[in-house]
Amino acid sequence: MIPTLLLVGVVVGRWWVVPASALVWVALLLATGTVDSGGVLAAAGLAAANAVVGVLVHKAGTQVISAGRAMRARPR
Repeated sequence: MIPTLLLVGVVVGRWWVVPASALVWVALLLATGTVDSGGVLAAAGLAAANAVVGVLVHKAGTQVISAGRAMRARPR
């Protein structure tokens, strides 16, 4: 289920998603009883890492699209 956070990072593409996704993910795991208090830091770290990767993919994609538009708009 944690690849879901990759998708959230890619779609939203903002850095504030990283701590928000970590908090929401840990709260979800605690609420469902999937993880106990000993695994909270590991779960938060993995959630944040996946969200960071998603945001980086979003940022790279916007840079590529922006560079393509700039090249296309340049007069010849």
